[in-house]
Amino acid sequence: MALLDQYGNPLLREDLLEEKVLPSMTSVRNVRHSYSSAGLYPQTLASWMRLADEGDTMAYLELAEQIEEKDPHYAGVLAQRKRAVTGLEITVEAASEDTADQEAAQLVRDWFERDELRSDLFDIMDAVGKGFSVSEIIWNQTATRWTIERIEWRDPRWFMFDRHDGRTLHLRGEGGQPEPLTPYKYIVHQVKAKSGLPIRAGVIRPVSWFWLYKNFSVRDWVIFAETYGQPLRVGKYGAGASEADRQVLLRAVANLGSDAGAIIPDSMVIEFVKDANPTGSVDLFERLARYCDEQISKAVLGQTTTTDSLSGGGLAGNQSHNAVRGDIADDDAASLAATLNTQLVRPLVDINFGEQKKYPRVRIRRPESVDSAAYGASLQTFVNLGGKVSAKRAGDKLGLPMAEDGEEVLAPAVPAVPAMMSAQHSAACPAGCQHHLATAAAKPAKPDAIEKLADEMADGWEEILTPLQREIEEAVNGAKNFDELSDRLLAVASKTGDKEMAAALEKTMLAARLAGNFNVKLD
Repeated sequence: MALLDQYGNPLLREDLLEEKVLPSMTSVRNVRHSYSSAGLYPQTLASWMRLADEGDTMAYLELAEQIEEKDPHYAGVLAQRKRAVTGLEITVEAASEDTADQEAAQLVRDWFERDELRSDLFDIMDAVGKGFSVSEIIWNQTATRWTIERIEWRDPRWFMFDRHDGRTLHLRGEGGQPEPLTPYKYIVHQVKAKSGLPIRAGVIRPVSWFWLYKNFSVRDWVIFAETYGQPLRVGKYGAGASEADRQVLLRAVANLGSDAGAIIPDSMVIEFVKDANPTGSVDLFERLARYCDEQISKAVLGQTTTTDSLSGGGLAGNQSHNAVRGDIADDDAASLAATLNTQLVRPLVDINFGEQKKYPRVRIRRPESVDSAAYGASLQTFVNLGGKVSAKRAGDKLGLPMAEDGEEVLAPAVPAVPAMMSAQHSAACPAGCQHHLATAAAKPAKPDAIEKLADEMADGWEEILTPLQREIEEAVNGAKNFDELSDRLLAVASKTGDKEMAAALEKTMLAARLAGNFNVKLD
């Protein structure tokens, strides 16, 4: 069955082998920038945003690129958000246990094991700033397989949104005319900082305003720092001075600020006016620049603790800010996985195996933080109560891999078992229990003082208890039912004297008490 494009037409596989978006100096797709952000004013920025809303995104996207290049703070927090996702572990789950589904999943896994993967994902996450990103899939055909040789980031200026719906993306063709995107050739990723049209959804929308305000503040700060502490220089010329004489005086005044030297005619005067004690805070420019940086951090990362050292709030505040950052990373990871599943995994499987009812799924998740001690204690309690837990899932939770066949494994420590217990219960123990008893018997623990005292008193107790044990065994063996057993045991108890047992018990307790009081070593 032939694959169809978005218009229902058969997909031409030979189109996939051709790179569709190549830069050219003579076309609308060139790598040159106008650097129009120099001398930008709020009125111009507002007009560029309006043009972008109407479909002309060229100036707006150029500005987004230049802000990322010019502002170290924005570049840093934006890269931080991108790498919070590109560094996560990626897993590929097969659609089922069927051989065909497993083969399709393995094909996808092989591609995701590429060394260039993190760089490719970083380019796809360019959508965080601009609202969308486009990467072209470069296919390669072999004798048995269609493979993805690489993916190439493409300049977003080379694309345009449909002027009617503002959502459908087209290739910017010659003369600025829209051209439809070839199916299975592009990965178009969108990240939403807000709901609405894709061109208005990037974080650059609010960031650009605060970058502009900070740009003014830093510029004025540099001018202020250059002239701070210098006296005001006033040049005076006579009424008959010509324009050329005035220019000479102006240059002389300027040179006094930079070169500390100048020459002027005798008829002209330069005066130095002392500081007039200006009022106001000298750190005003810095505080405004810091405020703008904090707002940029909030727009990109949702918080300021991980970027601005002046942010307070204590441990609780830091944990809250990290939770916000984690929520954004989780959402970015889920959004990126969805894009890869629909625009990379599905084309790769369709071209090689045809359309499927179910496809392999890419999952990108942050590692779950687990308190190993608390989880282990809960797990032990649950298992001891009879609960059944998958060993593999428990190992995954704790970050411990399952042992493979033939590997040496750790085993729980076996407590020492007295030889008498081993002899009495070995017949009733299962094979595994007998193994542990034999291990314990082979390595007997050194008896402590209480055990040694019990051994010394054992002979006296044996003389007292042996007849009683014999009578109890005869009562049990001769009883035909529970009622008769109860009567026989009561009869044994009624005729058995307890004076000998009480005397033996008193003797044992006295020996233990004396040993404790006088610190007698029984061993």
